[in-house]
Amino acid sequence: MEEKAVLTGCVIGRRAVISKEAELRDCTVQEGYVVPKGAIGKGEIFAGFDERALSDESGQDNDDDDDDEEHRQGSDGAIDDDDDF
Repeated sequence: MEEKAVLTGCVIGRRAVISKEAELRDCTVQEGYVVPKGAIGKGEIFAGFDERALSDESGQDNDDDDDDEEHRQGSDGAIDDDDDF
């Protein structure tokens, strides 16, 4: 917390930064969020969003879930005798 910030009844997440002259009352600040200089809040939630969660760069393709089930059961949907569970 920087100099001259005023916090009353707030919940502050890890590595959050409360900048100078911020005045927060009954607020929640998300982990890692930076509250800007001079921010004033009462009963607010200061939170950002994770841009990585919105991008397809994670390497996961959620559309293949049905294909995996189809592969285990065979093309007609019946469970093959040689499948190990």
